[in-house]
Amino acid sequence: MASQRKTGLQEVAPGIWADVLSIIGPEGGGPNAGFIVAGDKVIVIDSMISLGSAREMLAGIKKALGKGPSFLILTHSHSDHIIGSQVFAPPALVISHENTRSAIIRDGETGIKRTIETRPFLAEDLKGAKVVVPEVTYRDRMSLYFGKRTIELIYLGKAHTLGDTTIYVPDAKVLFAGDLLFNHIIPPIMGDSAGWISAIEQIEKMDIKAIIPGHGFVCGKDEIVELKNFIIYLCKEVKKLYDRKVPKDKALSELNLGIYKGWPHQERLAMDIDLMYREFGGA
Repeated sequence: MASQRKTGLQEVAPGIWADVLSIIGPEGGGPNAGFIVAGDKVIVIDSMISLGSAREMLAGIKKALGKGPSFLILTHSHSDHIIGSQVFAPPALVISHENTRSAIIRDGETGIKRTIETRPFLAEDLKGAKVVVPEVTYRDRMSLYFGKRTIELIYLGKAHTLGDTTIYVPDAKVLFAGDLLFNHIIPPIMGDSAGWISAIEQIEKMDIKAIIPGHGFVCGKDEIVELKNFIIYLCKEVKKLYDRKVPKDKALSELNLGIYKGWPHQERLAMDIDLMYREFGGA
């Protein structure tokens, strides 16, 4: 399926909902979340960037289903996806990859403070925000069974972060990609560039009809393949600069983005160049 340029709460497949926001621009830029109905349970995927946005999603869930969630799955540790966790948990049980739990314990408080500093328009909405630590973790793969629906949590290796979880619903062929997919948006690479390419190649082999990205509109496989191609292209262009011994702090000004020059959030490229220079140097 092509990108569906639609924001807000939307049913992607029977019992599978995405909540596409624009708190981070451009329109539909996220951060996104969603939920799955499985048997008599509701499973929320990510908890939003603020308490208010989390409460709005919880209200939408209760309006649509007449009940709240039993589980909350966090795709990774970044504050724009986890700050609203206290709105759902308790009573929801919080699940994540083991590396995500470690990162939340280590960086959770700092993430809240940084969000207030960088997005002051959310400061009032973040009053009283606190870190919620996952209670259940997994290492490689976890399967949840509710009624006739199976939900698979899959770790594809170090990529955007050290602990990215994808959530796959086989009967509907829907994937919650978390921040493994920035749909036509420059991504910040904080884990491993080659690992991210590998993760997408594994996703390409899966039977998928729709993908709910961490940022951007709901889409199909073509968009995540395009992100892979962008990362490959970026690695090649940055490697050229590295091999020419262009200083890291000057590399951005000389970087050729080619067909990707129209993608938003190019301020993240400095971070990506820094990581790739360290990778090329063997760090």
